[in-house]
Amino acid sequence: MRDYIDELIERLRDAGWGIWHLYLDSNFRLHLKCCIPVVILALAYRITDTTNLGFLAIAVGLVLIAEGFNTVVECFCDWTLHQVKEPDESHYDEIIGVIKRMSAGTVLIAAILAVVLGTIVFAPHFGHTFNQLTAI
Repeated sequence: MRDYIDELIERLRDAGWGIWHLYLDSNFRLHLKCCIPVVILALAYRITDTTNLGFLAIAVGLVLIAEGFNTVVECFCDWTLHQVKEPDESHYDEIIGVIKRMSAGTVLIAAILAVVLGTIVFAPHFGHTFNQLTAI
């Protein structure tokens, strides 16, 4: 049992280092910063409905996971290109470029979905705020 716990602790430590390495990526930090307004709006509008909070958590988590995978794909592509790069094999540049664009496109899809989910959650509150401002 002790070996199992030691192995689990080691895996959790490795995962923690992986999260730290993701945090070092500027795009990942940008997506984290984009979460701040979502949290502030959820607190300001006192969103306590578990369904809406779930939507927001899924939206934020999906974007961060997609960006995490995108970062891994880009690092692996860069490493692979560095390993196999030969002067007469420029087709690798094209293949790696397509892979990176596909990975970035996946992040864009996740971000668009997050905006849609955020709009679903916040739109009624924005409408109420707008009505209050126009009534003044």
